[in-house]
Amino acid sequence: MGLDDEKVYRIDRSILEELSLQRLEKVKPPRNMSVEEVAWQKWHKYVTNVIDIDNRKVIWNHEGAAKQSWISSITSWARRDVAR
Repeated sequence: MGLDDEKVYRIDRSILEELSLQRLEKVKPPRNMSVEEVAWQKWHKYVTNVIDIDNRKVIWNHEGAAKQSWISSITSWARRDVAR
């Protein structure tokens, strides 16, 4: 077809991103939640999970100790709630 590897990669990535957004569930701000950092491999590799305790679902996670990213997410939830 005459497409180089980079072009194919960008097309695939774009399509996969669109499909993943369609499959995401809309998450309501939780009433009760738990935040935990879990070691998932030796040598200090962590993942940060935010869990909706009432629904028993992971609502956010990030590889590494992601305190600042988590705070940004909570801030956006709060803004969205206030706007309603």
